[in-house]
Amino acid sequence: MAQKIIIDTDIGDDIDDALAIALALGSPELDLIGVTTVYGRVDLRTRLALKELQVFGRTDIPVATGIGKPLNRPEDTHVPSQTEIVKQEEKLQPQAKQGAVDFIISAARADPKNVILAPIGALTNVAAAVSADPRLKDNLKSIVMMGGVAGEKIAEYNIACDPEAAGIVFRSGIPVTMIGLDVTMKCRMKKEEVEKIEKSKSPGAKLLAQLIHIWQGGNSENFPVLHDPLAIAVIFDPSLVKTEKMAIEVDTGSSPERGFTKPVSGRPNADVALEVNRDRFVKMFVERIVGA
Repeated sequence: MAQKIIIDTDIGDDIDDALAIALALGSPELDLIGVTTVYGRVDLRTRLALKELQVFGRTDIPVATGIGKPLNRPEDTHVPSQTEIVKQEEKLQPQAKQGAVDFIISAARADPKNVILAPIGALTNVAAAVSADPRLKDNLKSIVMMGGVAGEKIAEYNIACDPEAAGIVFRSGIPVTMIGLDVTMKCRMKKEEVEKIEKSKSPGAKLLAQLIHIWQGGNSENFPVLHDPLAIAVIFDPSLVKTEKMAIEVDTGSSPERGFTKPVSGRPNADVALEVNRDRFVKMFVERIVGA
């Protein structure tokens, strides 16, 4: 039976979110039961997610709009570049009647211990769901996230967007697999791999090629790094990465280390990726996207 997942995404800026959704759609091991949007212009992110699902012929999958404002920061108001592909007058399937937080909570309640949540953006929605429903830790099977970094002293983008939310998630008691930046950076695509997507005649691959072009911003030698797709792939093939159990603490202070995900002593709260089989992963990714 396919594993039920919800993807929580800030689609529209980096290209890897759209690629991650496409990988989920092209993976028979996964049952994508919903997409939720987070951070900044969530209205536009929702429309882009709806557009992608429409092109892939999956208008049955609900998209729920989430929280735009981080817990302790001003709201980001920039327009995500890839959302230009969605015309204002374009009619898309209706979005989910629930907001993202309620959608996550109700999906986990409806099928306890059978839904994996895959956050590939800021963790604001996830933290809000944890705070709103203390039983979420008993109902969700696990969280497999793209975010953080264990091997370097930097603040990874998704965590830095809302460190307070990330702290709540790591303290939630929900099993967490952390696919961090130090591992995903090893998964940059090569020119010939991108060209396979560009040459594909499938509607899904054509849309992705168009989004890659927008994301490149005129620099055709800038190739996608598969940050978010790796997190999705690990859900159905954990052997792609080597992990170690760690106690991860998020720095929420005001020092230059704000947003750092720090391994500390204590009871482990995450399986943290340390290594990746880059070639096997990217080969599988391209094959599934080209056939989309």
